[in-house]
Amino acid sequence: MSSGNAPGAPVSKSSASRPPIPATTRRKVRLFVAVTLYVLWTAFIAYLALAGKEAVVVSRPQILAAPLVVEAEVAEESADLRSVRVVQVFRGRQLLDAVKQPDGEQPVLRVSGFDRSRGWKGPGRYVLPLQPDGEGAFALVPLPASPGFPLHNRVEQTRPLIYPSTPSVRRQTEEAVRLAPDAR
Repeated sequence: MSSGNAPGAPVSKSSASRPPIPATTRRKVRLFVAVTLYVLWTAFIAYLALAGKEAVVVSRPQILAAPLVVEAEVAEESADLRSVRVVQVFRGRQLLDAVKQPDGEQPVLRVSGFDRSRGWKGPGRYVLPLQPDGEGAFALVPLPASPGFPLHNRVEQTRPLIYPSTPSVRRQTEEAVRLAPDAR
């Protein structure tokens, strides 16, 4: 005798099952799920790309190479040498002590390098990595060379970066300065 139900034998409720789903239907369902996931993933990536378009990333090597890092109010001027009013000092307060200023007023510095800089969007507040230029003024610090990336034919990458003052930029600057506080 066979162990299975014989044809015509009554089928018990426990052994009754649904009819099998055809293979073509299963393939269509899998394809639909895969296409749906692909479309959702692509839409999510597109959203991230569009939403993060204005994100500014601060160059830690540039901040670490700068003896003076300030947040300053920069006015519209046509010359490369501009006067900037310091609002906050992240690093290099001792360099500002040498700048003559009336008591109680924010220091005003003469800064060069704006004509070559990247990040200028008009007058406003910026985070500026600076170094003394030897003539009583300051210059924007260019990006330092990175190991493995030769500077020849990369003039664009050596131009100094300035950063619009946003909460994110200030936080990134504070984190970079914390890596190497005033040691100069």
